[in-house]
Amino acid sequence: MDTVEPGQNIKVTVDEGIVRSSKDSILGADDKAAIAALLEVVDVLRENDLQHPPLELLFTVGEEQGLQGARLFDFSRLQAKMAYVLDSGGSPGSIVIKSPCQNEIEYRVHGRAAHAGINPQDA
Repeated sequence: MDTVEPGQNIKVTVDEGIVRSSKDSILGADDKAAIAALLEVVDVLRENDLQHPPLELLFTVGEEQGLQGARLFDFSRLQAKMAYVLDSGGSPGSIVIKSPCQNEIEYRVHGRAAHAGINPQDA
């Protein structure tokens, strides 16, 4: 899922229970750690035949490039009325209950470069 470049040849070390990247690669664990935790939850629920409410897991791609996966997903395919998003900032345990959307604006400017405070005669 989304991670910073380069997302290949990742080398990690574990020292006293702390997972770190090597000096010449990224860790890239943010989304990967959340995905691994969610898949483990599903495995534990199934392996132990534990009762649970219905679960729907949605993994989208291309979010750092303009919410490409979420934007193109047909949300009518989901039954859930509420969701948990496991990709945000803040301290562990923080909960984001609202979020602005991401908008991209592409525009073209025609004319000459000038700034009223620097070179007003060129405006």
